[in-house]
Amino acid sequence: MTVIRNLSLHFIIQFILLSSLNAQPRYNHPELLWKTIETEHFTVTYHEGLENSAKRVAKIAEEIYGPITGLYEHEPENPVRFIVQDTDDISNGAAYFYDNKIIIWALPMDYDMRGTHNWLRDVVTHEFTHIVSMQAAMKFNRKLPAFYLQWFRYEKEQRDDVVRGFPNAVVSYPYSGLTTPLWFAEGIAQYNSEKLQYDHWDSHRDMILRERTLSNSLLSFDDMAVFGKTGTGNEGVYNQGYSFVSYVARTYGEKSLSGIAKALSSRRPVTISSAIKKATGVSGDEVYENWKEELEETYRSKTLLLSANLVRGKLINAAGTANFFPSWSTDGEQLAFISNKGNDYLSQTNLYLYSKKSGKIKKIASGVQSSPSWSPDEKKVVYGKISKPDKHGSTYFDLYEYNTETKKNERLTTGERGRYPVYSPDGKFIAFVSTRDGESIIMLYNVVSKNVKELIRFKEIRQVYKLDWSPDGTALLFETSTYNGRDIAEVNSDGSGFRFILKTAADERHPVYSNDNKNIYFSSDRTGIFNIYSYVRETAELKQLTNVRGGAFMPSESPEGTIAYSEYSINGYKIMLLEELEEVTADKSVYNSGYLRDLPTIDYDQNNSPEYEAKSYETTHSTIFFLPRMMIDYGTLKLGGYIFSNELLNKISILGGGAINRRGDYDLYLRLDYNHLAPNLFIEAYGISQNVEDSIEIAFKKTPVDIKFNLLEVSPGMTFYKGGRDDITFRFSYSRYSATQIGFLELDNDAGPAKFSLGYNYFIGRNLSVNWKRGDTQRRSKSYIARDTGMKWNLSYNQKWDKFIIDFARNTDFGGLEEIYEPYNYYQVDLEFDKYFRLPFKSALALNIDGGYISKDVVDFLYYFGGGLLGMKGYSFYSIEGERKAIGSASVNMPIIKNVNKTLLNLYIRDVYGGLFFQYGNAWLGDVELNDFKRTIGYSLRVGAYSFYAFPTAFEFQGAYGLDEFEDVNGISRGNEWKYYFTLLFDFL
Repeated sequence: MTVIRNLSLHFIIQFILLSSLNAQPRYNHPELLWKTIETEHFTVTYHEGLENSAKRVAKIAEEIYGPITGLYEHEPENPVRFIVQDTDDISNGAAYFYDNKIIIWALPMDYDMRGTHNWLRDVVTHEFTHIVSMQAAMKFNRKLPAFYLQWFRYEKEQRDDVVRGFPNAVVSYPYSGLTTPLWFAEGIAQYNSEKLQYDHWDSHRDMILRERTLSNSLLSFDDMAVFGKTGTGNEGVYNQGYSFVSYVARTYGEKSLSGIAKALSSRRPVTISSAIKKATGVSGDEVYENWKEELEETYRSKTLLLSANLVRGKLINAAGTANFFPSWSTDGEQLAFISNKGNDYLSQTNLYLYSKKSGKIKKIASGVQSSPSWSPDEKKVVYGKISKPDKHGSTYFDLYEYNTETKKNERLTTGERGRYPVYSPDGKFIAFVSTRDGESIIMLYNVVSKNVKELIRFKEIRQVYKLDWSPDGTALLFETSTYNGRDIAEVNSDGSGFRFILKTAADERHPVYSNDNKNIYFSSDRTGIFNIYSYVRETAELKQLTNVRGGAFMPSESPEGTIAYSEYSINGYKIMLLEELEEVTADKSVYNSGYLRDLPTIDYDQNNSPEYEAKSYETTHSTIFFLPRMMIDYGTLKLGGYIFSNELLNKISILGGGAINRRGDYDLYLRLDYNHLAPNLFIEAYGISQNVEDSIEIAFKKTPVDIKFNLLEVSPGMTFYKGGRDDITFRFSYSRYSATQIGFLELDNDAGPAKFSLGYNYFIGRNLSVNWKRGDTQRRSKSYIARDTGMKWNLSYNQKWDKFIIDFARNTDFGGLEEIYEPYNYYQVDLEFDKYFRLPFKSALALNIDGGYISKDVVDFLYYFGGGLLGMKGYSFYSIEGERKAIGSASVNMPIIKNVNKTLLNLYIRDVYGGLFFQYGNAWLGDVELNDFKRTIGYSLRVGAYSFYAFPTAFEFQGAYGLDEFEDVNGISRGNEWKYYFTLLFDFL
């Protein structure tokens, strides 16, 4: 009997095509109650505890609406919906310009690559500019984000019982409704924040751009277009975008910015360079070169004097690009600091100890992102780090402690959101900063009782950063901010007596007391460049101690008077030791004071907001988006599309897809998610219909028939998310595969052929399954193309109650034919395990085990199939089959051209990798026979790219050769031939 085999296999590729649209939130916080504020142009939805932040967002949004929409001559068609949340210790904002939605995390940003600005005013302006400018640049309307072009090619299968082989070429490529490079998107967002005095070009930004310029390391015009960079590279996109946009506005007029956005909205293919030329009369490449030349001339002349009089410390740790918060032990023999040594991104920091005696560095704790502090007896180091998700899925900072004697780490607090901890001189308390609803509170942890109490809550909305305890235990020193930049303040150890130590136009940060309590060491940008200074407490005298070209931060004094600090250069932040503390005179450190803070000239009262009426949140759905698709499938043209829509808080989402050709062959997919409970609930439905030509034997004669197959599967289920890396899914699936045969039977009379039709269900399946998926891999810049660390697995247990047709019988009641089924009740266990290793020469080794076990004898329709694109690539998909499966794969991927970073039309090429692989495995019946196992060798060529600056694009070509020749169960010769595969998707398979 000719059948279409397995719907789940047929739809594996469809899942791949849909995966980019089906990203579900891991946690949706059903424990929270939400409310909504409505203003003229916005709604602000927030959860309990964020009343103050929500009011400030509403006030700021209305203030900026007119200036930003006026600049781009575009007003959003519906109210823009803000969501304000404080469910994680994240400082970020996200603009969903197709949804008209902006998410704001309430925790103010403390990022070492940027200066300090009022968080909500900065982020609200920034994200709303994204909404307006990106909508102004859209080629189509908001309901139509992209078109998809797709192509399937199939293996030529020789088996008579298989309609067509498994795909060996799969293409899904978008034509985007946006072609905006990230430097432009981020640059104009920062530019508008500056215009409204909520952001400005500060000393941090100038530091990064200065070092890139003077080190001949500016991102190229092409390279500014996308993220995906290591170290300080991604910040370079923001930084250079801000400077370049400002240069364009200054040189060609502010209206040129809206002109560029308008040019990008053309429905014809357009590059950013041509869009700039249309708006300014000069190509983007030429404007870039002019901007670069101006930067080189400016920075070279401004740093001429200080470059001849540098005063720097001695480097102690060259590894990593993010080495922060050095802290001396009380005996001066060890230095604690955090570093991203061995990692690609600034946020991937761990806690290290440097031994002054041996010069060696060792890691003592992972994932530490806050400053460490030593206990007075030097036996413990306290620090802050993000904890694993709590029962609601929230991830917060908490205090942890490393014991230098036991070499163990202990968690001290739970849910306290503690950062910047510091031990009291008597070792009895740990002071730390906790932030809720965007406001900082200084807290005290009692080391003995393990209780936490509030030390000081400020009257105004104030941010507090790194703390230090005075040597005599009477006061706490800290850096603080309410607007732009930071000041240095102090309170008594009981929380009373708040006072400023330094409050000037400069940005002053990272203060620490000297060991004798006579001085305060800190970092300041009073010359335009951050350097280390000392402040004499008795006389208020200031002395500059370093004179660097990049920036010097985070001082810590040893008992011998050596200052450890973090210095920024083109290679990132490094830990330095300054042993001689001599004053740098002003004539040797002249740079520029143009980045000092000024006072706002607009109404800026963040402590008082209008009284808005707050209503209980009512479910609100986004627009239903439609993405047309045109697909070539088994030589026919299918037309269709995808639809998706989300509820505002992602409680409910819908995703669907479908396509049909002229013959009536269709494929359909629909998924509904309800994400407001723990677990998340879902239901999926799949269906395909295909018409094929075949023949059947009637009265010993071959009779042509048209067979129409209809395959349906419905799967409700639920997913539990555990610990941030485990997904456990329970699912029940119902499957029904049917066929209708239509033909004409030649009769012996003169009446001519008689039409006949026979419809039947040939497979009915029920499956109750549990699936455990774990991902424990570290994010690295090349992991998208060659993962080289970590592991992941996918383990499933399936209890199945299946029925497969074996014959027909006449129904004695109705006279027609009815199906006779053979029942198959069994269980099935499947495991896919991947382990990754780093190899020399920037190469990566991936080991994969793909195994399966069916507990009872079943019809071959239910077998595993172990060849093709997703199995033993040297053999066709249906050539290897059985009730057991075990396939091992080893692949090595190595760079051919790393960091290509070139743009070709709307394609930004990132990397080119080559690979070699070996596979050993089989699918079989009964007992395992290793002599029957097959071997495959092969090669691959991978090209990683972005399309339209935003869509990840993965090209892969593979050639595989089956080393072992054999005859399959149908007597067909397999092996000793090359098989070829091609995929063009969003990710590599």
